[in-house]
Amino acid sequence: MPHGVVPPKSPSAPPDPPLPVCLRGAASGTFVAKDGTDSETCGDAAAPCKTIQWATRDLAAQRIFVAGGTLGGETISLRADLVIEGGWERYPRPRANPGPPTWAKDCKGITNATTLVAADLVAEDIGGTAQLIDLTFRPTRRGPGESAIGLRAVGASTRVELTAVTISVAAAPEGSPGASGTTGEAGADDCPSADGAAATLAGPSGADATELGTFSRSGYEARAGTPGADGLAGNAAPPGGDGQCVACVNQCAGTTTCSISSSLRYCGTQAKSGCGGHGGRGGAGGAGGGSTVALLAWDATIVLSGGALKAGDGGAGALGGPGGSGGPGGTGLAGTAAPPVACATQCESVQGACAATQFATGQGGVGTVGGTGSAGGNGGRGAGGSSYAIVQNAGASVEYGPSTLLVHGVGGAGSVPGNAADVFVPP
Repeated sequence: MPHGVVPPKSPSAPPDPPLPVCLRGAASGTFVAKDGTDSETCGDAAAPCKTIQWATRDLAAQRIFVAGGTLGGETISLRADLVIEGGWERYPRPRANPGPPTWAKDCKGITNATTLVAADLVAEDIGGTAQLIDLTFRPTRRGPGESAIGLRAVGASTRVELTAVTISVAAAPEGSPGASGTTGEAGADDCPSADGAAATLAGPSGADATELGTFSRSGYEARAGTPGADGLAGNAAPPGGDGQCVACVNQCAGTTTCSISSSLRYCGTQAKSGCGGHGGRGGAGGAGGGSTVALLAWDATIVLSGGALKAGDGGAGALGGPGGSGGPGGTGLAGTAAPPVACATQCESVQGACAATQFATGQGGVGTVGGTGSAGGNGGRGAGGSSYAIVQNAGASVEYGPSTLLVHGVGGAGSVPGNAADVFVPP
């Protein structure tokens, strides 16, 4: 650089953008963020937990702040005096004043971050009030035939207040198909004889479900079809074959005179009749479809301010299983053979006396096969599941205004189709 020239200053880092002055900060509480870590020490502003479910393990946690994003989980159990608030943003601290990030929200005209939680909620006899604020819940999909309930609040001591909370429940799954009946057992091999006819009439089919499932404080119990009846047994076989007899005979060739020392007959025994095959087992009834409910209130008090309760379609009732095939008839036991017996034959001939011995064995008769059993009946079909935004029994109180959106789907197909409505009060 030439002598006397002043070098330019290094470019300085741009200044930190100022935080909006309208933000409301979170001073103290338990913090949750999608990039947090569930651990025994998580929960402060600098080291948030990863799931609300984990954060509620600490019974001392009364206010839980949740950053925007999508969080996992299974079931979140609410308790008295617990407040869970979503929609928070984390702002880094200025470089001039390093420290934990600032958690803030609620600027006028600025939409709060969406906090989406893949979990369902339970508030059971909590003995006080729990609050949910600025949250969206989408419970995870259930297994076959299980119902999907977003918030289950039960007990007269339970009060839950929801402010700007959306509970969106996906369609319930179809019920499980009925299991197939098993094949009937084979007939035994020793029965009193009959005509050996196969059974031709299958067992009656099971009845379809004739009414929908029922709600209780525990949830929803779907209505399944009944199992099919077992098939009929085949008839036993006709009588088994007679044993064969063998007599002592002349064994001397070229003789002039012979005398058989014994003319006894030696006979095998008669065979046994095969038993008829057993009927096939009836098929199991198909399970009822699950119901979809955004809010189930049973003797509890619920207060809704804004937000939405959305229920997907009810699950379809499943078909019953087919009946099993009839079992084969028994083959019948063969008759036993008579033990070998020596027949002594004395002969006289021109060459002189001779003696010979014959071994005679009577053969047992052949067994006969019993008739085949008939097939079991098919199982009946289950009822469809229902779709309700709110299910509340007579002892529950659910308060909401026009700012709260209620949405329901359609009932599932089945022997009895499921119902659908915004609000349902069980009889």
